[in-house]
Amino acid sequence: MPCPWPAPRRPAGRFRPPLRRPCPGGRRAGRPLTLNCSARDRGQAACAGGWSGIVTNAYSGTRRYLALWFPFLPADRLRIQQPDRCSAPTGRPPDAPLVFTAKVKGALVLCAVDPCAQALGLAPGLTLADARAREPGLVVAEMDADADRHWLDRLARRCLRWSPQVTPVTPDGITIDITGAAHLFGGEAGLAVQIKDALAGIGMTLRLACAATPEAAQALARHAPLPIRDEACAIRTLPVIALGLEDEATRALQRAGLKTIGALAARPSPALAARFGAQAVTALRRLTGEEQAPIAPLVPHRPLRFT
Repeated sequence: MPCPWPAPRRPAGRFRPPLRRPCPGGRRAGRPLTLNCSARDRGQAACAGGWSGIVTNAYSGTRRYLALWFPFLPADRLRIQQPDRCSAPTGRPPDAPLVFTAKVKGALVLCAVDPCAQALGLAPGLTLADARAREPGLVVAEMDADADRHWLDRLARRCLRWSPQVTPVTPDGITIDITGAAHLFGGEAGLAVQIKDALAGIGMTLRLACAATPEAAQALARHAPLPIRDEACAIRTLPVIALGLEDEATRALQRAGLKTIGALAARPSPALAARFGAQAVTALRRLTGEEQAPIAPLVPHRPLRFT
């Protein structure tokens, strides 16, 4: 007996693709997941501009980071923004050393120096009175941490042209995630040259290094002799100050005879944690690549839109 009810009509404009069975045998290891068994149908779909029916696994290789370190950031910033404040007074040589001071326990102490002052043996931590006793022709400026932090943020945003994953490392560094982006600029070496030329062109002094973790890249840029031939060997020969621990923890490691990262990595982790704390073990694991800590990238400024 025929059905008294009419067959439902398909709404106009809607298309239901035919159901296809997956390939027998399932997915094999190392091969792309195929949802369509017919090679002819896949070819037709691809020619028509549609999906080919093949889902491939995204490649996830080792992450790479490029670290930038600005050893004279306060001096470079002041010379770029306010060159008149860096000029030597009348009667002094034009290349007079520049130092930055801050008041610590009632005394003015050097917080940063320029290359000329560093060449004379002046370093942060020295009192201004002792520095002037060594070099009377100093040019002294007040340390402005807020201005330096704002300038570092501007430099980091300038680096967004090379990678969307950029984060400033206070007070004087920048870390760039260059995973999947270095080949666009001629590899890691080509990318480093482009960034160095661009920032040195505006008057910044910087050192660069690449590594598999952000901590290792920053440590190599700050403490390793450049250029780096063997990344793993360079990390093992770094001093323990490269861990970025507190001064007391660093001195404790040095008093124990652990002066390099290689000597520290040769000790068992439980013994290190029991004697020097879990923070030392975590810093060591991140430096050697045994643990990954993702960076917190900058959020690009959105342009203003008026409607």
